[in-house]
Amino acid sequence: MKPKIFISHSAKSTDVQGFLSAIHQELLGAEFDVRLDIDGLDLGDGWRHKLFQWMDEVHGAVLLLSHSALESKFVPIELSILSFRHLREQNFPLLPVLVGNVQPEELDQGTIGDLRLREIQCLVATDPQETARQLVAHLQRQCNRVGRLRTPMEVLEDDVVKLLSRAGFERLEIEEAAWQICDQGWTASSSEQQIFRSFARELFRMDYEQACDALLALGKGTTAHDAKRCLLEILDLITPFWVLESAASKLAQLAMGQYSERTFTLCCAEPWTAHSYVSRSSMKPLGAGWHVCELMPPESEDPLEWIMNQLAASLTPAAGPARQTQTRDVKRRLERKDSRREPVFLLFPPNWVLSPNLLRRLQEELPTLTILVTGPERQLEILHPLAHQLDFPGEDRELAACDAYDDTKDDLARVLV
Repeated sequence: MKPKIFISHSAKSTDVQGFLSAIHQELLGAEFDVRLDIDGLDLGDGWRHKLFQWMDEVHGAVLLLSHSALESKFVPIELSILSFRHLREQNFPLLPVLVGNVQPEELDQGTIGDLRLREIQCLVATDPQETARQLVAHLQRQCNRVGRLRTPMEVLEDDVVKLLSRAGFERLEIEEAAWQICDQGWTASSSEQQIFRSFARELFRMDYEQACDALLALGKGTTAHDAKRCLLEILDLITPFWVLESAASKLAQLAMGQYSERTFTLCCAEPWTAHSYVSRSSMKPLGAGWHVCELMPPESEDPLEWIMNQLAASLTPAAGPARQTQTRDVKRRLERKDSRREPVFLLFPPNWVLSPNLLRRLQEELPTLTILVTGPERQLEILHPLAHQLDFPGEDRELAACDAYDDTKDDLARVLV
């Protein structure tokens, strides 16, 4: 399989066109599979969704940083997602190229500065052909050094394929379930493993309605011996992909220390949404990603003490030390996890009204803790000066996706006794 490389650029920049063409051709000549908007988008494609999908699937990325790119609205979103993948994945090559008199210090400014791109060795573009040769040579060395590159997306697809195979699903069952729901991407000569992988890939690309329909269709028509457990596990694998990738990557960057504050507000009505974002950020099944301590409503006059008690119980279930020892122990455990890039999330549900004063105390007491506050917009407004805002497609979609998840679990349990 050819390594996939994404090229991020601004279509409005005239400075970048010669470099873009040279890099594109050099990558193709070196047997890379290039993901580029001017080459890979078909008429009628939802371009944002397609670009997010590509950024999940690629094995590396080239960033053509012109002034137009730095000033655009969408390129910084691409940079955020790709820089997070570089942060999370040790072998993900991210190659920034400064084009058109862009200076390195310009990468320290505004939202781009939060991404710390200057910590990555940048290439100053001079001659298009020479720049292209240097980039491709670096990518080839990286691929040769680590062997076959596997993305987190491919790992998740592998998990779905293994579940389908172990449960005993047959080729015909997969074909019939997918027939009216997705673009199958296989032919009569495709092997069973190719069909299973194509079906797995499509499950992660579908919206929540299509994905739930596909799993139910598969459940109703199967004779597989372990179908119920398999399909419920697949549902938990794909559910986190129903939230926004751009917001999930920002959450992950904050949680892993890319920003000075580690507090987010999320306008939502269901804890399911927050858990989905955390799982999406860590590329894990629902509820199996980074550690989340979901708070219960306060039952103490000192809410900070109540929070410490719940954190201690979550991190050390047998804990029962005195207040001072407990706080010190929680700090130590949070710092240890943070050093291993295993962030811990403290989730404030909508029924907990958090004051700015308590939030400040918590931020000062536990600086390595990631705080996620949920609730209606009017409840969160007073916290905005102290927190980053996380986007979601809207409460109606959130509730519909959450209901679809719950209904699909119930329906699978009913049809697969």
